Amino acid sequence: MARTTYRLSRVAGGPPLGDHIVRADNPLTRIVGLLGRRSLAPGGGIWFEPASSIHTAFMRFAIDVIFLDREGVVLRCIPAMRPFRAVVQRGARAAVELPPGTIERCGIVAGDRLTMTAAGASEWSTAA
Repeated sequence: MARTTYRLSRVAGGPPLGDHIVRADNPLTRIVGLLGRRSLAPGGGIWFEPASSIHTAFMRFAIDVIFLDREGVVLRCIPAMRPFRAVVQRGARAAVELPPGTIERCGIVAGDRLTMTAAGASEWSTAA
């Protein structure tokens, strides 16, 4: 069965953060995450919800991490989080793991609002 991918964008406009974002929406996808991969392709990523913390234990590469509240508002950006680190963000409802450099390339800062859309679907955000 094909997995639905989403486009992650800033509501105010600008370049998309990714157009191949998958939702970690079951226990297996949440546990596996990016483990076992050698890299994350440009435009790729994983949206974890609910999530107020993430770790990069046993990963082979750095990732950009964005924590969001229930409305999809960016609470915190962590560029190039290295392997074998962990972080908790109070008040976060979701965490997005993206290729390193995405936060800088897209100019994402705390307070921005992000949204995800799927082909043929209406807007989806953490408020859903």
